[in-house]
Amino acid sequence: MHSQDSEGRTPLHIAISNGHPTLINLLLLHPDIDLSLRDKTGASPFHTALSVRNNEAARRILELNPAAAEQFDSRGKNFIHLAIQKGDIESVLFLLSVNVDVNSRVQDSTQNTPLHLAALQPNDLLVRNLLLAGARIDERNSHKQTALHIATEAGNTEVIAALVQNGCDYNAIDSEGKLHYRGTPSMSL
Repeated sequence: MHSQDSEGRTPLHIAISNGHPTLINLLLLHPDIDLSLRDKTGASPFHTALSVRNNEAARRILELNPAAAEQFDSRGKNFIHLAIQKGDIESVLFLLSVNVDVNSRVQDSTQNTPLHLAALQPNDLLVRNLLLAGARIDERNSHKQTALHIATEAGNTEVIAALVQNGCDYNAIDSEGKLHYRGTPSMSL
């Protein structure tokens, strides 16, 4: 059950990777299943399920271990952070459907939230879906920047529009005294 191959994969990792739903279900029914075992790349069974887009296996793992989606990697990012950075809307929507913490911060010096990360992506759908799921629009990172600051610096006009349409504070000042007013580039006070 918990044996690992030369790549550190357990039978569950392999069953998920190869898309064997019957075997996945049998393994997940075992009372001693260890869902925290990671392969040599650091992937847990939940991570493997997300990687191969096996949402059913991911959902079953979350039923047994609700914290599986909130695990942080060595760089302080969890699954929602990574999916947003990849611009992987399908994985983001799945994670939102299982109620991940949409305000969880990256565990590094930036303390960015998923909304901060989405503001860097040229896809306003990420931002709109995060807001619908309860992301706090004016949350600030360690530099006192809101998502609007980040979107403005990146020149993401669609994201800026989505944030303004959803009532962000466009008079927010960051730690350097920069103001992002109505989607215009920042200016020092």
